[in-house]
Amino acid sequence: MNDVASASPLLQREALLHALYEAAELEHNLMCTYLYAAVSLRDGEAEALNARRLPGAYFRPAFFEPTFHKHAKVLCGGCQVHVTDREAFEPMRAAVEMLAEFRREAPSEKLWRDPPYEYEHVKPPIDILYGSDRLRTGIDAGEDPASIVKDWRRDEEAFRELRRTFLLY
Repeated sequence: MNDVASASPLLQREALLHALYEAAELEHNLMCTYLYAAVSLRDGEAEALNARRLPGAYFRPAFFEPTFHKHAKVLCGGCQVHVTDREAFEPMRAAVEMLAEFRREAPSEKLWRDPPYEYEHVKPPIDILYGSDRLRTGIDAGEDPASIVKDWRRDEEAFRELRRTFLLY
């Protein structure tokens, strides 16, 4: 019988947690699927990103014309990100690679939002979100994304060790 209502409270909880997880995953994917810009993304961005051979990701070209906001009635090009392998996909690495490609494609375009950001009135918002100026300065200097992300492995492993004690399953 596949009836969640008649299952034990533990199984009901498991089913609800699974449904919540799936809903959050769907919402995240819908929010992060499209990346657009009026100027910096042109036809060919998806191909350039696919040429980077990012594990677990495929980029498909997409275009649309917003009906409101600052890019109203301007054709915006971009790409749709398809996660082809959830285990292999590295979202932060993909983001760094995308930023590097955006900078390479349109070096004179503004890539970073200026302060203020929430409580901070001096630091650029990207530096707050990233935790340092390393991402911004590396991308702006044309650094290879691999050199930006190389130290993450050590930090990721330390985090995995720390979180292991808190996992319930």
